[in-house]
Amino acid sequence: MNDFNYFMRRIYYPQFAQEIVRALYKEVDRLGKLLETNKSVFEHPRQYTSVEDSTIETLIAYINDDTISTMEKREAVQNLINSRIEKSRKIAINIGDKTPSGGYNFAEGLEAYPTNAPRQMTWDEAQEYCASLGDGWRLPTKEELNLMYTNLKMAGLGGFSGARLWSSSQNYSNDAWVQYFSYGDQYNYNKNYDSSVRACRAF
Repeated sequence: MNDFNYFMRRIYYPQFAQEIVRALYKEVDRLGKLLETNKSVFEHPRQYTSVEDSTIETLIAYINDDTISTMEKREAVQNLINSRIEKSRKIAINIGDKTPSGGYNFAEGLEAYPTNAPRQMTWDEAQEYCASLGDGWRLPTKEELNLMYTNLKMAGLGGFSGARLWSSSQNYSNDAWVQYFSYGDQYNYNKNYDSSVRACRAF
């Protein structure tokens, strides 16, 4: 970020807190607008929202507090920048869009893995497969699976076939819910039988 070191240096002087924070937020919003038009970061149009005045005033008070160390103030400003960039990134992605990792956004803050698992598997194997992908990938709940069907499969997105897919939602000790992506219905299915798998995670 341009002038970031300048902002960090000025935090040593709390009497300039209001000037510092307002200038910082202006710079963060400028960066957000760059994200809106940077096609190398995302593949779809951008949206961005400005910072609320109440958040600005909170940070000004924090920087003016003499009981808080300079290091803590620097960390607070860095966290602010990171959170604003993250919020901008999430706002920018609409339902059905590809996410930065190559998955598909199927609900607010949730993405589906780019492809189904390479083979059908039992419910226990499906849980292990999703966990093996790392980075928070997991088997979707039955509600999440239905959102994948509604928001992706029905819209012709995500590369889904008419496969039967496992959910993480159990029904009795031996059964779990599956959804048929050929017509959308959900049924109980024996965990020892094989079904297809599509992982999901929060992003």
